[in-house]
Amino acid sequence: MRDDRRQIQAAVLGSADSEEPLMLPLEAIELDAFRHRHEHDTF
Repeated sequence: MRDDRRQIQAAVLGSADSEEPLMLPLEAIELDAFRHRHEHDTF
Protein backbone atom coordinates (compact mmCIF):
# COMPACT_ATOMS: atom_id res chain seq x y z
CA MET A 1 0.00 0.00 0.00
CA ARG A 2 1.34 3.44 -0.93
CA ASP A 3 1.36 6.39 1.45
CA ASP A 4 -1.28 9.02 0.74
CA ARG A 5 0.68 12.26 0.35
CA ARG A 6 -2.17 14.51 -0.78
CA GLN A 7 -2.18 17.87 0.95
CA ILE A 8 -5.62 19.04 2.05
CA GLN A 9 -6.15 22.29 3.86
CA ALA A 10 -9.30 22.43 5.94
CA ALA A 11 -10.79 24.60 8.65
CA VAL A 12 -14.08 24.93 10.47
CA LEU A 13 -16.35 27.96 10.45
CA GLY A 14 -17.08 29.78 13.68
CA SER A 15 -14.93 28.29 16.44
CA ALA A 16 -12.79 25.29 17.31
CA ASP A 17 -15.96 23.52 18.51
CA SER A 18 -17.70 23.95 15.16
CA GLU A 19 -18.66 20.94 13.08
CA GLU A 20 -19.02 22.96 9.86
CA PRO A 21 -15.99 22.05 7.71
CA LEU A 22 -14.58 24.37 5.10
CA MET A 23 -12.09 23.52 2.37
CA LEU A 24 -9.38 26.15 2.02
CA PRO A 25 -8.04 27.08 -1.41
CA LEU A 26 -4.99 25.11 -2.53
CA GLU A 27 -3.89 27.67 -5.10
CA ALA A 28 -2.87 31.25 -4.32
CA ILE A 29 -4.91 32.51 -7.27
CA GLU A 30 -8.12 31.33 -5.52
CA LEU A 31 -7.35 33.14 -2.26
CA ASP A 32 -8.86 36.57 -3.05
CA ALA A 33 -12.22 35.04 -4.02
CA PHE A 34 -12.19 32.88 -0.88
CA ARG A 35 -11.47 35.87 1.35
CA HIS A 36 -14.23 37.86 -0.30
CA ARG A 37 -16.79 35.04 0.17
CA HIS A 38 -15.86 34.67 3.86
CA GLU A 39 -14.96 38.24 4.82
CA HIS A 40 -17.31 38.23 7.82
CA ASP A 41 -16.63 34.66 8.97
CA THR A 42 -14.30 33.41 11.69
CA PHE A 43 -12.44 30.13 11.47
